[in-house]
Amino acid sequence: MVAARDLKSRYDAVVFGKGPAASVFAIQMARRSKAVLLVPPFRQSSAKPFGEMLAPRGEFLLRQMGLADKCLTGHYSTDSVLSSWRKPSLELTDLRFDPHGRMWHLNRIAFDDALLQCATESGADVLDRKETKHVDFDRADEVWKIQLDSQISLTARNLVDAAGRCSAIARLLGSNRLVRDRLVALSCVFEQDNGVQPFLIEAVSSGWWYSLPLPDCKLLMAFVTDPKIANLSRNRRKYFWDAVCDEAPHTRLRAGTVTQEPEVALIESGFLAHMSGDGWLA
Repeated sequence: MVAARDLKSRYDAVVFGKGPAASVFAIQMARRSKAVLLVPPFRQSSAKPFGEMLAPRGEFLLRQMGLADKCLTGHYSTDSVLSSWRKPSLELTDLRFDPHGRMWHLNRIAFDDALLQCATESGADVLDRKETKHVDFDRADEVWKIQLDSQISLTARNLVDAAGRCSAIARLLGSNRLVRDRLVALSCVFEQDNGVQPFLIEAVSSGWWYSLPLPDCKLLMAFVTDPKIANLSRNRRKYFWDAVCDEAPHTRLRAGTVTQEPEVALIESGFLAHMSGDGWLA
């Protein structure tokens, strides 16, 4: 982390965000001898890690960049995926035949931190937000003028919004987010007692289940469905969980008894109406 007073006065790009997109962009810029500044969010997300996975092509790209060994240490891979979409029996997808390799179960916080560390080692600056709450910007003469609340200013040729779903910078610059669907996931975490189980997807009448192991010897089960479930009371939500689990025999075998209240997470998907403009991209 770099304190505001130690920042350069001019950057080729200022990247807002601290996730994989932000870090990889910063790494690629720094490797091309460009001055790049990463601006993480002032408040860390309160969202819990939600069974994140890295598709085989993700490992392929990390290896191309020379980052796979460092970023995937401590996570574990799987060579197979089980699914039941069109018929009751399970279908096996063998990833050993995928030219890009394996699928990875991630501890998302550790994965993001490793990529961020790679960005700093590549030469990118990461702003220390403990001392800087507000970051304002304005464009004049084809340059972005950025003002920090510590009364320190700098300039940048380009702004990059890699802040994820909120798309705060893109929205400030006139874009808007269009929602493609408004799904929710109802989820619970269980202790694993039968070793690491494969990623499983199982469809039922009102949605689909997916269950996968977490790196800390636990199993995440989630049911993806219509957003109306988010408005159910605790008791009705528990009843709904049991009812849809009974429709999914393969998933039910993994679950056991629910010992905690199922949690609801919004997992809507969408896209920006405009993903770039004069001196910025998202």
